[in-house]
Amino acid sequence: STKRKIAPLKEALKSSEREIIENALRECGGNKKKAAQILGINRTTLYNKMRELGISDIEN
Repeated sequence: STKRKIAPLKEALKSSEREIIENALRECGGNKKKAAQILGINRTTLYNKMRELGISDIEN
């Protein structure tokens, strides 16, 4: 059997969160207010998560 490398949970969660936020921003053409609404979080939380995860502005 082949063993797969399993990422630490914290790393895997950050990676998933980054991907979800980037997809929402692309879907909204970079509109952070709309992206936050889609994600069910407030805009301040979105800005904080973007900074924490190293996400720059995304237009589409």
